[in-house]
Amino acid sequence: MNNYGYISDDGLARILSVPVACPQTELRKGSSIVLTSFTLNEGEFFRVRFISLYVPRLVATHGAYAKKTDRYGPVFLGLYSGQINNANAPLGAPIFAVSADGVGVFASSPYVLRNFSSADLYTFMVVNNTTNYDYDAVVTGTLRLFLSA
Repeated sequence: MNNYGYISDDGLARILSVPVACPQTELRKGSSIVLTSFTLNEGEFFRVRFISLYVPRLVATHGAYAKKTDRYGPVFLGLYSGQINNANAPLGAPIFAVSADGVGVFASSPYVLRNFSSADLYTFMVVNNTTNYDYDAVVTGTLRLFLSA
């Protein structure tokens, strides 16, 4: 890109908007769903500005409430760096997360830009963090991918 105050056609062709979205979907206890996965190469970066997680309802309970990890709410959206296992379950903690504390709308701040530039495999997943509750979840958002020349 140049410093002339405008984006050329070549520069615009290297900026992609990638959706991170999921229609209302039932998340069974302990399950997770991969929403977007992509590889970032050397010299590229992506930006997350705003992502929302809507948990419209608790679908079913199977005993007393218990979370798998105390760090996040019962449902969360996580960005993971590196490999995920064959069951599409997260390995380790996310490098960015939007956590839902229950039913309602939860979102990242649109005023804080999050840039990621390490060459790696990145995966957005929505995760049910309980061992005995089923939830519905909706995810809406976009990331900006800036490709190298």
